[in-house]
Amino acid sequence: MPAEANLVAVIEGHFASELLLGLLRAGTLKLLERPWRIDDLSLACGIETAALKRCLDYLTDATTVIVRLKNGRYQLGECGFAELAFQLEKFIGAYGGSIRGLGAAHEAKGIDHRTDQEALATAFSYTAGTGTPIAQHLHRAGVGKMLELGCGSEPLAIQMALLDDRFEGLCIDSSAPMCRLAARRIRSTGLRSRVRVERARVQDIRSVVSAPERRSYDALFGRSILNTLFGGCSSEAVSFLVGLRSAFPNCRAFFIDYYSELHAKRPKLPARRVARLQDLVQMASGQGLPPSNRGAWAALYNDAGCRLAAARDFNDRDIRWFIHEVHL
Repeated sequence: MPAEANLVAVIEGHFASELLLGLLRAGTLKLLERPWRIDDLSLACGIETAALKRCLDYLTDATTVIVRLKNGRYQLGECGFAELAFQLEKFIGAYGGSIRGLGAAHEAKGIDHRTDQEALATAFSYTAGTGTPIAQHLHRAGVGKMLELGCGSEPLAIQMALLDDRFEGLCIDSSAPMCRLAARRIRSTGLRSRVRVERARVQDIRSVVSAPERRSYDALFGRSILNTLFGGCSSEAVSFLVGLRSAFPNCRAFFIDYYSELHAKRPKLPARRVARLQDLVQMASGQGLPPSNRGAWAALYNDAGCRLAAARDFNDRDIRWFIHEVHL
């Protein structure tokens, strides 16, 4: 392919992603879960008919996200709405500005680590119910009372409580938007008596949970929490784990995270596009790159005086991720 075509494709992709994010926030993409005539869709979402048609025609030509049916109606294409909304709000809405800062960064100025926390919380609100298999895994492991670290806007503790009417959970997150949406979800499911959320940094867990209460938990759980701690190589992650081990000696901790693809010393692997995107936003937001294989993660746990007791790897097409049971 000529270099000019590659450049145009890149620009087209950028325009398409920004356009899709705008249509998502206008409510148009949700409507397109079913086929619509352009006149009816225009009226439903409040966008002028001719402009909306031109935008949708552009997207149907440039992407497979929206399709134009033989009868002239428009509908979402290959990707379901929840996945589409999550990826757009996360990568474009939350981290788009940081990525631009990463490309312009230089040593003297540094990197702009700003992330749109509202967009990030909104992104994770679209993942409702996706944690059920993980909740079932922890339920089978005998977890009846759990402390969730970095719970986000869709805490796994909700799914755990729906599985077990005796389950209790405390959810911690440092983001005000995440905590606000998490509390709303807990209220909407009628679980406030057994699941609660508090805003705090996970590093300050001793000030949030008293020593007697800490001893009452069966397990800790963290999903995409460790990968935020590699901005200063691995030292911050190790220090965090040392602190957890001190506060919760001999407790089990279940961590869900992913294997980096952009490490210089990794073996050559098939291209995993979502993982590479995640690596870029990790760098842009100052979180750094996590380890790229199970052995490196196990060494990290060992450096903190912990032990990897069990592991399950999932090799999806676009990202490699895992569930680790770590003994503190």
